[in-house]
Amino acid sequence: MKELDKLLVRQLKRLGLDALDRAPSLEEWTQFVERISDQYRATSDDRALLTRSLDLSTEEMNQLRHRVESERDRLQSILAAIAEAISVMGQAESNQPERAASGEASGIITSAKNLFAERLKNIFSEGTAYSPEESSRVRVIETGFFRLADQVESMMREMSTAATLRKEVEVARAVQQMLLPTEDTFVRPGFSLAAWCQPAQECGGDWWAVREQADGKLLVVVGDVTGHGIASAILTGTARAACDLAHLMTRAKVSPQIVLHLMNHAVHQAGGQKVLMTAVAALIDPVAKTLTLANAGHVFPMLMRDGAPRPMVAHGPPLGSNASHEFAVETIKLEPGDALVWFTDGLTERANETGEQFSEKRLRASCMRGSHLAANELRDDIVRSVHTFAGNTQADDDVTLVVARIG
Repeated sequence: MKELDKLLVRQLKRLGLDALDRAPSLEEWTQFVERISDQYRATSDDRALLTRSLDLSTEEMNQLRHRVESERDRLQSILAAIAEAISVMGQAESNQPERAASGEASGIITSAKNLFAERLKNIFSEGTAYSPEESSRVRVIETGFFRLADQVESMMREMSTAATLRKEVEVARAVQQMLLPTEDTFVRPGFSLAAWCQPAQECGGDWWAVREQADGKLLVVVGDVTGHGIASAILTGTARAACDLAHLMTRAKVSPQIVLHLMNHAVHQAGGQKVLMTAVAALIDPVAKTLTLANAGHVFPMLMRDGAPRPMVAHGPPLGSNASHEFAVETIKLEPGDALVWFTDGLTERANETGEQFSEKRLRASCMRGSHLAANELRDDIVRSVHTFAGNTQADDDVTLVVARIG
């Protein structure tokens, strides 16, 4: 006889029929049949319950699928509405940023807001009504877009202001470049000069000038306005104009005192004592080998003789601090081979990556190392030293260097 199913064996054991060595009685057989019938009925009930559960699960999955598809389509519609409204806002952008603050641009952005609100209303009015929670999410989306539109409008107004300011800076930068000498070297019998000027921003407050006098003397002026930017550039122009006026009024026979006196008055009037300028004016006689110096709060220039640097000392307050101040002068006897070095504090205060400054000590060392060089070579050597020291750090002040050599 084949091996019986384990479940059937258990049922036979419960009925005492597992021996299978005799025929069951009528009562035993009846109990056995009833037990099998109960098992079939339970199996049938389980199958019916499972089938019902599967039907319900299928119906719920279909409902969920339809809901997800509906949410997907609605989200796509919202994204399309946002894209369309942003596209409309893009029309407000122009190659001329000043139009951004105009009524035309504002009107376009308002139209974009209205378009988005209408599209959103249509999207959520189609089909089934939505719950308060969903309606709240819609309001969040709408509010977020309107906030974005307002930020875009504000940004465009800021762009307009920045564009206007940028134009003003460009004009001031152009004016400042016009104020500086067109050539950075100047050579005359018995005298040569080389200069370097680097503003920290688009507009700087440093400047220099060299003027040839009618009697063969040479006027060298270096100035440094406190701060930098548009205001500094404007004040630089004022001081430079006063310098040129002094040169013109004296028929090219100006003295350092007159130059600083007129510049002081101009800076005082233009700056209102809120913006000051340091300056140094030197009148050089290549024939007599003399230098007459006046200083208005500027760092002392250096005289290089026989490879040794020493400051050319002259005292005076910054320009613009006192309109009536008279500036004293100092006269220095020059010798052939002397080198003269003017600079602004932006050079000695130029910092490297660690915050250490270039300092006058390094400047003196550079001058001593290049004391035998021509004016332009010494200038270039000092500039290289500053760049090497500073590395990739950005300058936070204007830098000017003027080097002259007496022949």
